[in-house]
Amino acid sequence: MDGGSHIERHDEEARAIGERVRQARRQEALTQEEAANKADISIFAWGKIEQGRSVPRPETARRIADALDTDAGYLLTGLKKAAAR
Repeated sequence: MDGGSHIERHDEEARAIGERVRQARRQEALTQEEAANKADISIFAWGKIEQGRSVPRPETARRIADALDTDAGYLLTGLKKAAAR
């Protein structure tokens, strides 16, 4: 049995997360270094996430979201929260 499809899905997911993180960072007008410092992660880890080479753990995703003033769920899934009524 070939596990390639799982790897491809993971790669696609990682790239999509990285693109959402990059867009959110640019919206906040932060450099990678500034954003990484705000999220308390290394610039190396930040770069890997934005490049789609790494998927952040849930706690790291929360710190990234806080640093970028966005929702961790959105960064990880691409789904925006419904507005509270």
